[in-house]
Amino acid sequence: MKYLRRFGLSSLALALALGCGGGGGATGGRTATAAAEEAGPRPGGALDLLTLAPSNANVVLHANLVAVRQDPARYERIAGELASELGLAGEAATLRGLLDRTDTALGVFGPGAGTQEGMLIFSGRFTDADFERALSIAVARHGSRPAPEAGAGGRTLYALGDATLAQLDQWTWAVAVGPGLRAHLAQVAVGGGPRFGRSLIEFGPRIGLPAGSAQAWANQNEQVGVDMVALVFAGENPQMVHNFVATVMRHLGI
Repeated sequence: MKYLRRFGLSSLALALALGCGGGGGATGGRTATAAAEEAGPRPGGALDLLTLAPSNANVVLHANLVAVRQDPARYERIAGELASELGLAGEAATLRGLLDRTDTALGVFGPGAGTQEGMLIFSGRFTDADFERALSIAVARHGSRPAPEAGAGGRTLYALGDATLAQLDQWTWAVAVGPGLRAHLAQVAVGGGPRFGRSLIEFGPRIGLPAGSAQAWANQNEQVGVDMVALVFAGENPQMVHNFVATVMRHLGI
């Protein structure tokens, strides 16, 4: 279970860590250009991921990775550090390939039964084979492959302990930790629901990222919201990715 939850955390932190900056050395992997040549964008245009956020969220973080990649040096530093910081160095190449294909991502903390639950929804230039690669990592760490479950609108969900991996469509995936957000992923409308009711605030330039790269809202009456705001105000520093991952793990009880 520890390894499975780390896989879920890796997906959850994929965009969140990028949205909060970071330092470290660059690593290899497919470039964003190479990934774009292998998969096309979502027909009809990008999905507004804020329509998939639950209304009772305590933290909502949005990352526009297309904008982040406008600063290639900073993107390389963050992307290179993420896998090792999550204890997933063996899957670094796969994670980097998925990161390079991701266009936008939405991270959420929501209230659970006495704890916080976490979710990441991300969209990009993915193929079904990409999802299968991600599922294979989760299955290898879980020890068995669960039967797929059908959700609303033709989506597919895989229950892996208390983590859930979902393919909402070819270009939109999600991972959630906790039963409440799992239920949310099973039924939330894709491409037509109301947007999250709070106004997200742009904070990318505050931490050195390009304008338009990162926005957030946090409930300051909850400790998770206080901690996320503190990370943003700390700005970019060599420990940012480490501090962010540690904060996510703590609030998810990992």
